[in-house]
Amino acid sequence: MFFLFDFDGVLVDSAPETVFTSYNAFTGETVTRADELPPHYRELVMTNRPLVAPAGDFIVLTEILLNRLKVGNLAPVPQEEFYAALAAAPNPAAVRQRQFFDARARFQAKDLKGWFALHRVYEPLWGALRAGKFPQFALLTNKNRAAVKTLAEEHQFPLQDSQIYSGDGAVTKAENLAKLRTIHQADKFVFLDDQLINFHDLLPHFGKCVTPILAGWGYHPPEEAAQARAEGIDVLTQEEFLARFG
Repeated sequence: MFFLFDFDGVLVDSAPETVFTSYNAFTGETVTRADELPPHYRELVMTNRPLVAPAGDFIVLTEILLNRLKVGNLAPVPQEEFYAALAAAPNPAAVRQRQFFDARARFQAKDLKGWFALHRVYEPLWGALRAGKFPQFALLTNKNRAAVKTLAEEHQFPLQDSQIYSGDGAVTKAENLAKLRTIHQADKFVFLDDQLINFHDLLPHFGKCVTPILAGWGYHPPEEAAQARAEGIDVLTQEEFLARFG
């Protein structure tokens, strides 16, 4: 059995970092302190975080949020409004992804210690991975490889490039899984992710060989967990996942 782990929202809580990187990617600035952000921007990003899958889509969300702040609208963004904005976005996904990763790199260059402080690993899952509980595994993530490696090293678990299937170049998780399957000839893959939309993208193509598990601690609203259960997808806590597979 081969294990696939998403990174953000599954192994590492990076939501506070995306508040800064999303703003910097849209504006071209490099703010690194909370007092440099517009009032209420942070809470709006955190509230609407479940809308975003590929990191570059944060740029579209940021434009919506900044326009809403101008008129004092702090309500959650409806999913249909966000998807309509994505469809109308002037730049393609690959360009937005590059803008987002470039903004992240600017923050790291300006204040790496501060950037690290915006992340925390999820325990006990991170510790189990470090301890070798999952000898056959890879990361299947929308995050850029450089950021994944930097964070993993900071938390005492250096990773090889061959263990990271990343979102560099706006490569999708489905494309990365197809590539991964040509390298790792496993009969069954267990994929732990925190967003149902990723399973919807993958399962029509790989359903027979992939067992999806929704991370109950990740970036999704409660109704998404209920929807996953209705679709026959298990929603597990870290402890439940380790009891079953670790």
